[in-house]
Amino acid sequence: MEISQKLYQKEDKKDEIVLSPKQKEQVISITLGIEEVDETIRNLALEDVINTLQNGHPLNRLIEKDENVEGYIAWEDFVKNEAYTGKNF
Repeated sequence: MEISQKLYQKEDKKDEIVLSPKQKEQVISITLGIEEVDETIRNLALEDVINTLQNGHPLNRLIEKDENVEGYIAWEDFVKNEAYTGKNF
């Protein structure tokens, strides 16, 4: 019997995140503001963070307050136990 490594199952696409232009700008601002990560890496990660947030992974989240993105969690499956995280609070 084969055991799946995934702990979830995609049920439908209704929970996928589709970022508005304003949300993309805010996510970029948060990503660029993560001082613990080298600036070169932050710049290289910008497009990947946006794409990862919109990849349909059920654990992806935007943290919003008053229609402003204050943080995010963006999961990929190709790197085990790793995710992008960012916050602006």
